[in-house]
Amino acid sequence: MKKDANFTSNERGVLIAGTAMGGIAAFGTLPPIIDIFGIRLVLSLCGIVSGIVTTALPELFLYGGFWAILIIRIIQGFCLMPAMPTISKVTHSWARDSEQAIFVTILSLFMQLSVIITMPITGRLCNTSLGWPAAYYLFGILCLIVFILFFIIYRDWPHQSSLISQKEAKIISTNQQKKKLKDEKVPYIKMLTDRAVWACICVAISCGLSHWLFAQYGPLYMHEVLNYNVNSTGIWIAAPYFASIFSKVLVPLIEYFPKISLKFKIVWITFICQLINVLCYFVLGIWTSSSHLIAQIAIIVVLSANGAGFVGLAGNSHAIARQHAHFILSIVSLINYVITLIQPIIIAWIASSKDQEELANDWSKVFFAYGAISLVLNLLFFFGAGTKPRSWTEHNSSENKKENNKNVVYIDKL
Repeated sequence: MKKDANFTSNERGVLIAGTAMGGIAAFGTLPPIIDIFGIRLVLSLCGIVSGIVTTALPELFLYGGFWAILIIRIIQGFCLMPAMPTISKVTHSWARDSEQAIFVTILSLFMQLSVIITMPITGRLCNTSLGWPAAYYLFGILCLIVFILFFIIYRDWPHQSSLISQKEAKIISTNQQKKKLKDEKVPYIKMLTDRAVWACICVAISCGLSHWLFAQYGPLYMHEVLNYNVNSTGIWIAAPYFASIFSKVLVPLIEYFPKISLKFKIVWITFICQLINVLCYFVLGIWTSSSHLIAQIAIIVVLSANGAGFVGLAGNSHAIARQHAHFILSIVSLINYVITLIQPIIIAWIASSKDQEELANDWSKVFFAYGAISLVLNLLFFFGAGTKPRSWTEHNSSENKKENNKNVVYIDKL
């Protein structure tokens, strides 16, 4: 069997959706397992398994072809699912309330760094004698190394780490109710019937649409509509993610301005960022292929605003859900998987023309549609968002109620 993976458009669509299949399956199984065994063990095992199958993909492809890659994609999607809940779990366990925005920002950078690292390197390797298998060998081995180090170094709670002194653990644990919260059950029904939670879900859909549209189809749009070559496509699609990292880092700096209200920090910023996305979608819809510069700037602005908006989303989740914020971020993971499952079908239906001019018109329709959807979702978020811990975050004991009141007072002061 040849090493070149020449798949049909339908097969490519199924392979792209493979990670979503695995992620949706993981959503129903991994969250309870994480609650029992902790994020360290579960994430480490998922990462190691993902590294093994990624490294083995080129060889398995020789024997199994399309079906081998599909199975591996499903496994990779399953193993990726804990990434989003990890942001909440690590932040809740290791960050004081005043440090949560910084933790969320740093931990969520994986969404940008993964594209920045893989796109240019993969594009370069594919144009060498090593070919596409080299990319899987390289990133599979790196994945194994990183997750083995993670398992060795990371601990679920500060007091479990030999790298942290008792004094440091006590400081980190200020305003944390770790012993009470560790075994607390998630109030699924109350959360899923709360307007503020659904507001977070709305903006999560908007953020997910923006991220995955360009993560999945950015290279294709730049190559087929803007006529960039393969080498420059990888570099140019990575450029907006550099800007996204910069915008994410700026958001936590607002914590140094205590007079700014909490609503502005976690609602208005997210709202404004998503409105910027809407504007850029309409710009892309108008100048889809006529101006490379305008299109490139619009993509950079979209992904930058989207990165900052995600920090606001995570901050809003922590503000209203406190110890249960990881469930909201698990839903965010599910949303992302559903988007990656459905989006290829929608894009293939709308942007299917082989003529370049007609293809540009098709992409114009895509951008206008995404802009309209994002506008509606953003308005639903703004009018439904909350800023204070919900009633289902409170605890029965008087000790816990006092501690929760401290957290509320602290949030009000931000």
